[in-house]
Amino acid sequence: MDRLAAARSRGFEDRMIEHLRRFCPRHIAVLGDDQVRIALADGMARARRSGFTSERSIRYYVEMMFMLGSGFEADRLFPWVGEIFAEGLNDQNLRIDRLYARAWAYLRQILPELHDLQAERGARLVGELDRIRREPDRALAHATGLAGADLQDRILRGLQAVLPRKLATVGEVSARAAIERALDFAARLGVGTERGALVLVDIHFMMNGCFEGDMLLPWLSPILGARAPIDPLITAAVEHVQAFWR
Repeated sequence: MDRLAAARSRGFEDRMIEHLRRFCPRHIAVLGDDQVRIALADGMARARRSGFTSERSIRYYVEMMFMLGSGFEADRLFPWVGEIFAEGLNDQNLRIDRLYARAWAYLRQILPELHDLQAERGARLVGELDRIRREPDRALAHATGLAGADLQDRILRGLQAVLPRKLATVGEVSARAAIERALDFAARLGVGTERGALVLVDIHFMMNGCFEGDMLLPWLSPILGARAPIDPLITAAVEHVQAFWR
């Protein structure tokens, strides 16, 4: 029975890989088959931890992970995810259908911006990362109170210039909550400059990165874990954007 279950699981994974080739070909091209399979296994495990056990529910969950990012359940850009889970729906099909419908509603809103990024091969995003690279290493002020509000305002203005449609779709409240979370993560890492905090915020908004254990951005955790200088992180982010949107 164990061998039969394992064979069925491998068969599902193989079918999912073929499905993902059609559903998200850019991820396949950038990550390669091996890393996509690793990301798929991670997504399937996340789905099961969230109470999704049917093949249909797991497939929808994995699709959302590739659309919204590995950590979409806890992403403050998408507060509706937590709201749907909080409804306590016992039927996993109803729960996944509500999540899936909201995810596609969001995606339809930002599709014009994604098309623009494709047409320009991500040049706008690369330009923003290069701008951060050239910024002086100003000390990161305490990210609460007036100092924190001023920094958030400046970050929001920068994001407005780069991803205006996404910012309008998620709304200012959710955007500020996501910025605050990224700044908290920067503080835990010991990032002491505004430039360092900015690149972490931009990675989250540009690539839906969840920072810790993100299998869709496999280059991210090793750099952060090594507490390397910010420039290698910017270089890796630029390379990812260029590869994804080429």
